[in-house]
Amino acid sequence: MAGPRHRGRRRIIGSVHQVSNVIGPGFLEKVYENALGVELGLAGLRVTQQQRIELRYRESLVGEFVADRLVEGCVIVWVNFGSPKAVVKRIVHGC
Repeated sequence: MAGPRHRGRRRIIGSVHQVSNVIGPGFLEKVYENALGVELGLAGLRVTQQQRIELRYRESLVGEFVADRLVEGCVIVWVNFGSPKAVVKRIVHGC
């Protein structure tokens, strides 16, 4: 039986493919980003776009960056919608 992490990953990837199939290629990245936010919400996942994240090492702030998408408050998702088919570049679990 698949654990919660695996099920969440499947919902994320399924949402990416749904957006890619419905919208198709040729639009600006922001269109795909917004559509993916809608699709993830429909899949029952909380998503924050362009989320600033602080990186800490031994309680010291060592950097920060902006995640394209933060899902469920702890999963960072990078997607490349630039090709005919969307490619999930990376899913990083932080919780």
